[in-house]
Amino acid sequence: MKYKVLWSNAHASDTFPDVFTNKRKAERWAAAWKREMVAIEPDAEARRDARNEYEWEVIEYVEPDTEAYVEDEQSLDYFNRHIAGDR
Repeated sequence: MKYKVLWSNAHASDTFPDVFTNKRKAERWAAAWKREMVAIEPDAEARRDARNEYEWEVIEYVEPDTEAYVEDEQSLDYFNRHIAGDR
């Protein structure tokens, strides 16, 4: 099984590009990321806010089916070229 880290703060959320083969390693990496984000804040109040705003969750990662992805891209290309784009 593979894992990724989903992060969020008060303004945005996303997944980090790193893929982990061990859930515990992903958790340690995410905890270190949060500590680093809190540490760069300029004062105690900002660090307190950052501790509350920055969150993470380890999620299972399933590699995309590249063949299906290519078929989807080809379908989109066909649509753009022959249906939507050539009017």
